[in-house]
Amino acid sequence: MFDLLSEGARHLVDAIWRSAILNPDRLATITGCPVDLCDARILDKVRDRKHATDVALSVDLLNRRGVDRSTLVEALRRADNINDAIKRWSMCMAFPSGPIPAANGYRPIRNGIELAAIARKYRNCSRGYFSSAMVGGHAFGEFRHEGAEVLISFDRTDGMWIADGVYGFRNGAVDVGISRAAYAFAARHGVPDRRPDRGDKAVEALRRLGRYHGDWGL
Repeated sequence: MFDLLSEGARHLVDAIWRSAILNPDRLATITGCPVDLCDARILDKVRDRKHATDVALSVDLLNRRGVDRSTLVEALRRADNINDAIKRWSMCMAFPSGPIPAANGYRPIRNGIELAAIARKYRNCSRGYFSSAMVGGHAFGEFRHEGAEVLISFDRTDGMWIADGVYGFRNGAVDVGISRAAYAFAARHGVPDRRPDRGDKAVEALRRLGRYHGDWGL
């Protein structure tokens, strides 16, 4: 520590002098931080070295996905809780590209803000797919046909995109014509469907009765 205080970079010296806690772990955290995150206003909200590494990696990822780094770092300096701040800013992060680009009558869901908005609009559980969408394992797109809008859900398995569902409000029944148009649209863009076998009327009855599974409270 003496060497750092006497010969270290200015940001390290400032962080050491302003740190509320100073022990071997905190010193390792300070010296291991990127320059812009090596700030007592951020470090004092970091639990330990592992937490600091997670914060640095998250900031790098958000920056690569289109979030302005300097604006994000300033928000972390001002935040009361650094994890909550990272969560909020992660909603602005661009998702990896889905299987179909924007087109006439079709709008891909591109980030967490849009995913939350679509979940509110359709009153469904699509927001719960944030983590999967973040890594490119799932995608959503809103499809418009003859004045009606539906949500197409895409799943990626073994590197291949599949249209695995077409949904309306509260996952309710979708008009057959609109559903077929949505799947046909996906097929024209090289995305096959994985529609369930609807031949068993008893299974279909149970599916209709259980449509509001999010409200079961089980």
